[in-house]
Amino acid sequence: MSSEEAGESGIIVFDPPLWRQRRAVVNDTLRKERVTSVIDFGCGEGQILSLLTYPYDEYPITRLAGVDIDEEALNLARERCQPDELDINISPLTVDIYQGSIDVADKRLIGYEAVVCMEVIEHVDPPVLDKFFDVVLGTYKPRILIVSTPNAEFNVYFPQLKYGTPEAKFRIEDHRFEWTRKEFADWCNAGALKYNYSVNFAGVGILPYSDPAVGTSTQIAIFRDLCSTSKPTNSTFGTYKHLEQIVHPYFDDPEKSNDEILDKIHYFMKYIINQNHIGCGKNNNEPGVNRNGVITGISDTINGMSTIDLARKNTIDANSNSSHQPEAVKLDDVWNIQEIRLLCRRKSKLREVLLSSPSDFSFLNEDCVLVYKEYPPDEVEEEEQEYLPYTETASSLWNGDTGEVYSVDDGGNDNIDFDYDCKWEHFSIEETVDIGWD
Repeated sequence: MSSEEAGESGIIVFDPPLWRQRRAVVNDTLRKERVTSVIDFGCGEGQILSLLTYPYDEYPITRLAGVDIDEEALNLARERCQPDELDINISPLTVDIYQGSIDVADKRLIGYEAVVCMEVIEHVDPPVLDKFFDVVLGTYKPRILIVSTPNAEFNVYFPQLKYGTPEAKFRIEDHRFEWTRKEFADWCNAGALKYNYSVNFAGVGILPYSDPAVGTSTQIAIFRDLCSTSKPTNSTFGTYKHLEQIVHPYFDDPEKSNDEILDKIHYFMKYIINQNHIGCGKNNNEPGVNRNGVITGISDTINGMSTIDLARKNTIDANSNSSHQPEAVKLDDVWNIQEIRLLCRRKSKLREVLLSSPSDFSFLNEDCVLVYKEYPPDEVEEEEQEYLPYTETASSLWNGDTGEVYSVDDGGNDNIDFDYDCKWEHFSIEETVDIGWD
């Protein structure tokens, strides 16, 4: 969209939308830091909180807490965080919903590893905001704190806000302030210095025509505890109203042997193969498989191969025969089958099991499995129920491997609901709403 078009319509559309970019930062940071417990401070209707109920591959979150002052919004968060009737987690998960203010600390929230506070502080009156760091960093003392807020300087691209004039407005009427990058940095640095945290700044939301000198639409601060062994410095507590604890069911059967898991993989693999899934190559010049099931790109990558890549090719050659062409299948097509996910619990375990049967499987690359075993079509039972990766409905999903987060745009507020359907086949989504200028 050109600046002229934006000025005429009054609507700014980010690509990807801001809700996607903000939540990508949250998910990526929590995954990389291997966080297993999170407080969503100012959780509202629970869009981010419900996103975090979806398990990560290796370090799943086991405790969540949502805090907000608005009981009506929290009732929606309670609904959104309920487990799906058909969903079973691979690890325990509890979600506690509290009604309370961010200027009050509750002892029950001490010990959580991370606090998330997205698009909240600008809605808070100054006397309450003044106590924010005392509560979060001085009392709860998480390893990680993520805070986001609008960047006032970027308002120059929203003509209706009349930035820099006496008639200037905020993006949302409920905002108490909108800070420049310097104002936000000064506030963050003061809190970090007081409680011995480091702070790094990031941002999301640019436009094709925006000037880098004004920064991004949303500014983000990520705080990290510099002395994890020190105790909280504040000990003044109040009490939140505990509205509900939501317990998600999880799979706690005894661990299966590799052979038992392999039997189940073979059972599902015959359906994957005979549905003619597309393989893993990103284009015709990369190792993968085309729509006809033929592996492509191997010969093009021999020159200059690393030792690992050459070993992979030798494995392919050793297992190949004239009567059967090996099939390439995306690892996620196997991992996203719920029964396989529950049996393996970790994607690293799935890789281990596949590698334990070299006559049947090898890896073309870390995302693509070569299948040497032949599964005749007549082995597939026509009456068998749907086997594909399970489908869920959620407020948003994050794929840490591709850097994509899927959710619904909220016009700048992370707590407004829209209707949409999302599918967990590689975390793709069908969106019915994709709007928002903030």
